Amino acid sequence: MRGSTQIIQLRGRAIRRGGSPSIGCLLRFPVISLYAIAVTILSCTVARAVQPLPPLMKTLIEVFPEQSGWFVEGPVGTAPGMPDDVRPFFECPRVIVPEYHKVDLAVGKAVSAEVKLSARKITRYDHKPGTPGLPGFRGVWCAAEDKTGPGFLLLTPNENRFLIWARHSYYPAFAVDSIQSKIRDAYARAVADHLTSIDYGVPATVPPHAVGRNLPAWMDLYPDTIETTPEQLARFDSALTVAVEMKLGECSGFTEAAITQATVDRFIAGAKDTLYENLRAPALQYEYGNFLRSTVKRAPVIALTPAEFDSLPPGWYIFAVDQYRRVRVARTTEPSLVKATAGLTSNSPTLSNHALLFPDQPLLAAGCFDLALRNNQRSIRTVTIWSDHFFYSPMSPSIQRDILDSSDTVLPTLGHFFACLKAMGVVLDGVRIRKF
Repeated sequence: MRGSTQIIQLRGRAIRRGGSPSIGCLLRFPVISLYAIAVTILSCTVARAVQPLPPLMKTLIEVFPEQSGWFVEGPVGTAPGMPDDVRPFFECPRVIVPEYHKVDLAVGKAVSAEVKLSARKITRYDHKPGTPGLPGFRGVWCAAEDKTGPGFLLLTPNENRFLIWARHSYYPAFAVDSIQSKIRDAYARAVADHLTSIDYGVPATVPPHAVGRNLPAWMDLYPDTIETTPEQLARFDSALTVAVEMKLGECSGFTEAAITQATVDRFIAGAKDTLYENLRAPALQYEYGNFLRSTVKRAPVIALTPAEFDSLPPGWYIFAVDQYRRVRVARTTEPSLVKATAGLTSNSPTLSNHALLFPDQPLLAAGCFDLALRNNQRSIRTVTIWSDHFFYSPMSPSIQRDILDSSDTVLPTLGHFFACLKAMGVVLDGVRIRKF
């Protein structure tokens, strides 16, 4: 429900102090499958500070509104060994074009907005793949006529994947003397061709394998980065089906607490501008691979605005807050259904995952929430945050302690999510919070 912000006295309402929840409580706790959260709040902090939305990105959002299906992203970031002629591609904003057949429309929008976008010169690598330092690249590069202003890219989601793969897997290979440049570059073209075939509607194309080309396994587009032995899955399921005690202010000692607006404001004031960086990009490609192989219909990614919030149907959603304090959400599966299919990862009913919200971008917060509709008014019933401390590290018997320690550290990041909702006029008094 949206409306004027209300300050309501602390009601002191909390649920289940200490210990494990009862069976009745357990059914209400969010249970997220392994593949649904492999890229969430990410495992290493970034030294850089949160920045305001850059002017060029603001303009791009005006020209390519996210509510219409375009998504404007910040820079991918550079890597050692990257040639100077391709660095601008990795240092500039990107417009993610939802489908390949809309690339012409995107180019047209960029041309028609020439004044706003400072008279851009457009180079279409999708017509002639490759650049001197990035074999197979198929994006559309938009640069200033005098080449002094910042440029930007128009990319399909799969061309964006190629850019991310190149940063984390292609350029690091430059530093390995045993890797032959011809083989390395041929593999880059093969990866680009595979991703282009997906854009053309042929997702069943067999992806090229690095090892089969005498290249290291870490260069593979779909490296097997997540171990899923039965024992690991059992520990994973156990860890995410039992909420643990919180250690934060008046919420300390409770596994679930209904907070007041005053507590919400304290969360907002206490949220640190710490960015959590994805240092394991292969996990993103792994998620996309799951996404493409799945026969389950996926929910669209939504850039959250007051109008979008007012149109969300009831149910469970994942959320993420990026470095520019933007929020994106997507529907996810009813937790009880996810629990029922725990371990059946290939048939998971999960509708979306954090990997697709802000691909390979640093985050301020991530988690899930339960939206209810009562008397035609929307309200958030529960917000849950969790740590991915163990998702990118070997699972061990100490997994429960790892989760507890890490999730206590990231619990205050909920303040970033609350700040965005409060700015939209969403009433948060009485929302329940949890962590795993």
